[in-house]
Amino acid sequence: MLALAMDEPAVRGFMNRLLREELFDLFEVRSVEINALTRVDISGELAGEERSYATWARLRPLVMSVIKLHQMPRHMKIIFSCDGETAAAIHSNASALFLNMVYENGSLTFTAATAQKQFMMDKTLDEKTQLQLVGCVSKIWDDIDGFHGVRTRRSGHIIYVDLLVSFDGNKPYAEIFKAYKTLDRAVKEILPGSETAIVIGEAGSG
Repeated sequence: MLALAMDEPAVRGFMNRLLREELFDLFEVRSVEINALTRVDISGELAGEERSYATWARLRPLVMSVIKLHQMPRHMKIIFSCDGETAAAIHSNASALFLNMVYENGSLTFTAATAQKQFMMDKTLDEKTQLQLVGCVSKIWDDIDGFHGVRTRRSGHIIYVDLLVSFDGNKPYAEIFKAYKTLDRAVKEILPGSETAIVIGEAGSG
């Protein structure tokens, strides 16, 4: 996992290009969260189309209209990703690549991460569902130190999902448990009745 930060005055110029130009248009979007006058959540997931997630080119006008209707947000979070073909072209072992962008009170933070094919140990689930499970991790990205993959296995009618993540060694157990509950709810939206486990790896190994 790689994290970068950007401060003023570079932030204003970047945000203008992000919202008005084609800089990120080819990226897929997993989700957008905007906190201004009210909170607005936008899912990038598409239904009934060949592509699983909308591109930024399709969602950018919607995000722009939300910001114009409200005001410049205090907080905005966008989870970008590459499609599977692009991820494989960048790294042969990558099943998904993510860029997490967080705007907070005039500052920008970027977190990049990858899901590795080698951690998908079995054929319990189809590739699309596996990638949806990887996307669940975006919901706790700010709470983890690294993401190292997902494993699934089946026992009877129950599917067990192991998400391999690492936390800062000083993070309180209560915060880790809260992250687990967030992940568990997200996984159950995809696989009702499944059992979720967080497998904690070595911090900094992502």
